[in-house]
Amino acid sequence: MAEPRPHKRGVNSSSPVPAEPVGPSEAAPRPPIQGPPLKRAELTRRLSSLRGFPRPEARLEQVATPAEEASALLWEALLRGDLRDRCVVDLGCGTGTLAIGAAWLGASRVFGVEVDPQALSVARENARVAGVEVTWIEAELGSPTPLQLPAQVDTVVMNPPFGAQRRHADRPFLEAVEVLLRPTLEVPKGGAGSPVPAPGGALYLLANSASQAFIERWSMARHLTIEEHRRSSWPLPRTFSHHRESRGQVEVDRWILRRR
Repeated sequence: MAEPRPHKRGVNSSSPVPAEPVGPSEAAPRPPIQGPPLKRAELTRRLSSLRGFPRPEARLEQVATPAEEASALLWEALLRGDLRDRCVVDLGCGTGTLAIGAAWLGASRVFGVEVDPQALSVARENARVAGVEVTWIEAELGSPTPLQLPAQVDTVVMNPPFGAQRRHADRPFLEAVEVLLRPTLEVPKGGAGSPVPAPGGALYLLANSASQAFIERWSMARHLTIEEHRRSSWPLPRTFSHHRESRGQVEVDRWILRRR
């Protein structure tokens, strides 16, 4: 596979098209990756080897992100220049799949935010075995204490709850994105002139397809450009007692949103 090249930004598309087959501990910033990144197939293989939830909880909708789908999301972020040498946050990181994948692909710093301490324990062990540095933060999004990170965030990746057990369960995650990708000012090179808006941050989101209309409205109201919207069908193994079939399907949308 050819060396990934940054994708030209500013392409708007909101029409679904088939997807390709497919507390806190402070860690030192990870040095920039040297040489070519992982191949896509190797990334998928590594992600599939990570441990999942030991005892999935229905109230938290703890269903693992399929390795192929996680790989596709992260690979697209790499191609668009939003991973390598970037500060990346995985909101609702679970056992660390997206966070660890971002570190493997050369993110300079990675944070994983999760409310479940058992899932975070598995995430820490996954990162240790994977040989990557991730700062894991135990926090409940939407709580009175807002999430604060000791670094300017470039990219957010997340697969939040779909709201099957609790209506609007994804809203605190989207509210956190608003804060993390809030526009900032930077001084021009050379220090001459007035501060100017910094380049826009990006959100790579996996969401229930039923949320399409809401996400389109939410993005427009917050001046986020929809760069990509793809729909795919995920296999859904029987995980909880209310799952009647041994294996089902769920329609999932992949969104790429960028602050203007």
